[in-house]
Amino acid sequence: MNRDPAPTKVDPLKAEQAAALDRDGYLLLRGAVPAAWRDGLRAAFESGVGTGDQWAAPRGAGWRHALVDLDPTVQRTCRLPPLLAAATSPCIAMAPA
Repeated sequence: MNRDPAPTKVDPLKAEQAAALDRDGYLLLRGAVPAAWRDGLRAAFESGVGTGDQWAAPRGAGWRHALVDLDPTVQRTCRLPPLLAAATSPCIAMAPA
């Protein structure tokens, strides 16, 4: 049985969104994450917070880092079409490393 999620249909960003992302380097996607998921996302972060010594690369003092990639709500959030559209925007793909 295949457990891979179904492909997500992703439309490109609207022109004004792409321009803002290109100009500012970030894009506010208000309402992109359903309100019903937010408590679950906060709980996933809180339960995944780790100590600075568990990371392969040094982490800044005062920052909290969490392992959340296996949480189902985090995985669904990462596949939301507006987030995928921003992540696959041509201005991101062509940004210098």
